[in-house]
Amino acid sequence: CVKLPGGISPRDCPEVWAATEIAPHSFVYEFSTSISLLEYMAMGRACVVTDMGAVREVVGDAALVVEPENARALAEGINKLIEDKKRREELGRKARKRVEENYSIGKAVEKLEGVYRELLA
Repeated sequence: CVKLPGGISPRDCPEVWAATEIAPHSFVYEFSTSISLLEYMAMGRACVVTDMGAVREVVGDAALVVEPENARALAEGINKLIEDKKRREELGRKARKRVEENYSIGKAVEKLEGVYRELLA
């Protein structure tokens, strides 16, 4: 079942995310990224993203990447994951792992500490 809830209040986000199995993200600007993409990945959700800017670098092999500015490609990507539960679950696991390894608060602190150490050296 596909639902388009429109604007979601921050208070309601966890409930919506918990009910979501596939998170499509269509980027339209070359220099855009999305905190909500990382949030869905952190929750272990399979993502379908358009290949725009640094998105491929962010998701690695942990999302289905489709042609940008192509609604049909995005729809086909979503349908592939609807029809393939095993792949959907695999991408969700990879997404969670990728966020933990690259975008967690611990990783951010580690990188920032490295910058400060380098400045003080």
